[in-house]
Amino acid sequence: MIQEKTVVLTFDDGYTSHLSSVLPVLEEYSFHGTFFISTGFFGKTIGNSEQKPQAVMNSEEIKKLEYSHYADVEPHTCSHAELPTLDRDKKIEEIMSSKELLETTLNKTCKVFAYPRGAYDQESVSIVKENGFTTAVTVNNGIVQENSNLLTLPRNTINSDTRMPEFKARL
Repeated sequence: MIQEKTVVLTFDDGYTSHLSSVLPVLEEYSFHGTFFISTGFFGKTIGNSEQKPQAVMNSEEIKKLEYSHYADVEPHTCSHAELPTLDRDKKIEEIMSSKELLETTLNKTCKVFAYPRGAYDQESVSIVKENGFTTAVTVNNGIVQENSNLLTLPRNTINSDTRMPEFKARL
């Protein structure tokens, strides 16, 4: 049973700033975060949601994050493609290649998935379930309830444009 007023911290895409800026804050306050990684971008630079270039962690940095005891690293596809735009075989490839690479790199079983940009369709949800994931998150705003579908959990997005009153309201 999850306690009332629980907040789950998640971070998408695997930016190096997650390791250099987010992890120290989690460690300082003994918080735990889940980091969803698009594995096809290891060690590269990509545009974030505001189209600002961001460096992405390489496999050694991903290991450092996972082994910190304050982070759980989970898959977010390989190329960050919106799954509903892909055919079934490509969806499976995107989901499973990221899962398999992280499981091999981190020597663990991945059970949680984040849909890129929160985009999913019923076929994507079925593929996620069929391949051993127990939980998946979207970017649909909302609060997880007792009857929430564990494979389409809502999350309240916070980014650099979010002001404090809005942040408090989302909590």
